[in-house]
Amino acid sequence: MIGTNCLCAGTFADADADGTCDANDVCPGGPEPGTVCDDLDANTTGDVIGTNCLCAGVNVNCTEDLVMTISLDAFGSQTTWEITDALTSTSVAAGGPYSDGTPGAIVSTNICLPAACYNLVVTDAMGDGIAAGGYVLTDDQGRRIIDADGNFISSSSVSTTGGDFCVPLGPTFVKPNWCDRTDLVPSSFIYCQGVAGASGYQFWFFDPHGSYSRRILRPNTSCRLSNLQTNPAPFDLPLNVCVRPLVGGNYLPFGKVCRIIVTNPGGSFRDLSSFSTDGPYLSLYPNPVKDENVYLTIEGLDPEVLSADITLYDATGKTVIAQRAAMADGTLNHVLNFGSTLGEGLYLVQV
Repeated sequence: MIGTNCLCAGTFADADADGTCDANDVCPGGPEPGTVCDDLDANTTGDVIGTNCLCAGVNVNCTEDLVMTISLDAFGSQTTWEITDALTSTSVAAGGPYSDGTPGAIVSTNICLPAACYNLVVTDAMGDGIAAGGYVLTDDQGRRIIDADGNFISSSSVSTTGGDFCVPLGPTFVKPNWCDRTDLVPSSFIYCQGVAGASGYQFWFFDPHGSYSRRILRPNTSCRLSNLQTNPAPFDLPLNVCVRPLVGGNYLPFGKVCRIIVTNPGGSFRDLSSFSTDGPYLSLYPNPVKDENVYLTIEGLDPEVLSADITLYDATGKTVIAQRAAMADGTLNHVLNFGSTLGEGLYLVQV
């Protein structure tokens, strides 16, 4: 109210009697962050009040070092997150709220957890997600476990029975040429790094915000997914994909994730493929050609071969394109760009 000195003043309020005005108090209902406390868990040590105003310590049995990184919007005070044990629902790590400020500000939190499965929930108090931001959970080697943009409403979670993620990560992963692709179509092929003794590979596609989750088992020794034609993934939705091998009748843990986007190709496609169970595999797509590019992939070739000659013939047998492409580790991954030089018709590709 306005006093006799013509100045506006109010009554000092300090609900937790820590000497800090409630209006400026990070934790107005209790001790401030960094205060020593007891979380009543005999398995933790170094218990302190966190930035979320909760008491938590480090589990003495932790073996897995993780990093939670968030790219904030201008309203960091609306963003919080929590990791809970998938079996007991016990909170094991948490963070936020953060300071308001410049969009794109990066905050990182180091986490140590025992080997187990967990759920991660990221929350926005305003209910509009993290504009132009997002979050990534990685292990101490930088391998991604969950990679999400900020396009959610009030909360973001994979929401999967058995846990959103498990640590430590397994040895299988999507190969770099197919990782973080935004141009996949339902008939695209995805290749992964195989492991000795595997009789099959399970691919897991999921939306980090919980709208989609699908696992596909390929019961063969070749670490590849032939296509997404059956029950296709939703178009234009950023998905995470990871892989785990089936060895001796048991699944090993899922490996690191990468992002993909499956686009709607439109029209009728007849992508070409040819393979034997464990031999070389060829993929040529899209067919008909879209946007003047054709993607040519061959896997399972002699790893000592360093290049391949690619020739394109028209229906009369005339050579219209001749190129040499580099190879690595027995894999040919090449893009044929036709430009505007070719007319409609049938063409033969020779490798």
